[in-house]
Amino acid sequence: MHNIIEEFLQTNNDLIPIRYSYSDIRKMIRGFKDKLSEGCYDSVYKGMLHSGRLVAIKMLEKSKANGQDFINEISTVGRIHHVNVVQLVGFGLKGSKRALMKHNDRPTMNRVREMLEGEVESLQMPPKPFLYPREQPPKDERLKSNSRCSTTASDHDDSDEINQITESS
Repeated sequence: MHNIIEEFLQTNNDLIPIRYSYSDIRKMIRGFKDKLSEGCYDSVYKGMLHSGRLVAIKMLEKSKANGQDFINEISTVGRIHHVNVVQLVGFGLKGSKRALMKHNDRPTMNRVREMLEGEVESLQMPPKPFLYPREQPPKDERLKSNSRCSTTASDHDDSDEINQITESS
């Protein structure tokens, strides 16, 4: 199993992710102290690169016998650079111990809580909100106006049309 992975890494040495030693990875995650999550097949730890950038390090515990899942992740995710895909920064292995390192740009839950509990007055509102509050017609008129066939663009302004669509869904 280890030989298959080593062979893959030797023949594909143009990979963008950096290969780290297992001891370097242990130092980055401060001896497995800061666990972010745990799944059936892996645990994710908070780590820090020498540059000070935070990373999430996934320690694979139960992998496929031949290491194909590890090879697949390095070869595919390691070459993808897209705004919606977390970039693979590095990897490491020592025998059956395998680690994948990805950028960790997401805020911590404490930071999310602070943002949610923050002052509403300090938030900047857009100059013209998308939906405007409007008076609600009596219930029987709403039933009549809900029919898309009977309403035309000339009957209502854009905000009425948007509100009708959202009410009917």
